[in-house]
Amino acid sequence: KAVNFIAAYPAGNRPTDEVRKMSQNLFDPAPIAELRILDQDNSANLVNSLIDMFFAAAEPSAKEMLEAARGNNAEKLSQIAHTLRATSGNLGAEACSLLCGELEEMALYHRQKVSTAGVSLCRKLIELLPETMEILRQQRL
Repeated sequence: KAVNFIAAYPAGNRPTDEVRKMSQNLFDPAPIAELRILDQDNSANLVNSLIDMFFAAAEPSAKEMLEAARGNNAEKLSQIAHTLRATSGNLGAEACSLLCGELEEMALYHRQKVSTAGVSLCRKLIELLPETMEILRQQRL
C-alpha cells in the first residue's frame, strides 16, 4: 500500500531522504518472522503479546505526539516518537517506524519546526494507524 508522506509537509519544508524513500509497504513481514524463529516454542504468545502492546500504545502515543507538536514540546515529541519508532519497527510496521523516526529527528534537531511540520506528520501517522493495525491483527496466531 503506497503512503504519501511527502504531502504531509507544509509548503517550504522538505522531508528527509529517508521519508522520500519510504517503503511502498506499510508492513514488512520479516521482523515478525524473525521473532517467530527466535521463539519457536512459544512464538504465538510472544508475537501476539508484542502486537497487543502496540495496539494499546500506538493511538494514544500518536495523539500525545500531536499535542506535543501543537504545543511545540520537542522533548516530549522526541521521547514518544522514539518509543513508538522502536516498537513499530520491531513488528515490521515500516511506514509507522520511519515516520516516527522523522518526527524524532525533527524534534531533536529542528525544534523551531516542530509545531508546523510536526503537526502535519502526526496527523499522517494517525491516518495510517488503522490500516497498520489491521495488517498486524492479521499477523496474530
